[in-house]
Amino acid sequence: AFRVCLEGTFIGGNRNGQEAACKRFKPQYRAMAMEFFESDFQIADKAIQVATSWNEFCPAGKEIMINKGAIHSSNSGIQYLVEPVIR
Repeated sequence: AFRVCLEGTFIGGNRNGQEAACKRFKPQYRAMAMEFFESDFQIADKAIQVATSWNEFCPAGKEIMINKGAIHSSNSGIQYLVEPVIR
């Protein structure tokens, strides 16, 4: 594995107090972090497109919800992809 996922909590904003998944790259992979994050966003965009199409005709209660994360930096400059936890 080239990433570590940590538990977090959103502070402020629309998701204040909600659980968050905070993903960062292991030190040996951090040089490529932006490239990997961009790939994650492209995949999320495609998944959202497919889910939106599905949700237009699926049975009630079978909708798919996909959230796109955001990049945040720690005080030490480490970048994290932060996403809401969906259970």
